[in-house]
Amino acid sequence: MIRSHIELLQRSFDLVELQADRARDLFVARLAESDPSLAGRLRHDPVAALGALVAQLDDVHEVVRSVQRLADDHLAAGGSPGDPATVRIALLWALEQLLGSAYTADVRNAWAGLTRTVVTVMAGSDERDRHDAGAGIA
Repeated sequence: MIRSHIELLQRSFDLVELQADRARDLFVARLAESDPSLAGRLRHDPVAALGALVAQLDDVHEVVRSVQRLADDHLAAGGSPGDPATVRIALLWALEQLLGSAYTADVRNAWAGLTRTVVTVMAGSDERDRHDAGAGIA
């Protein structure tokens, strides 16, 4: 991830954190519209999870490890492989609503890139788990 995107993500997350309750409400409401069962299965505070991810952006390997752990937890809770894409759409919408004019094209592109990476890593974790299960690896 390029430095300018990391800085945009960190600065815009600071704005999200200032309105954490509203951010959470917007995200969960949009997620519930898209997939009520998924909204009901949230196991982590979405703002805290997002903050933890943003805090790690300087270490791509740690970001990947964190997302893989999140994917493992999600699948263990009965989540489906398509859920991360649904979450991504709800998150990007909530960010746009929350940040308003601060959600510039550059900020949108930075968040889109990060969330696309998260969905890709989670899909890879799901694929890894299915491969391991098929091979009898625990």
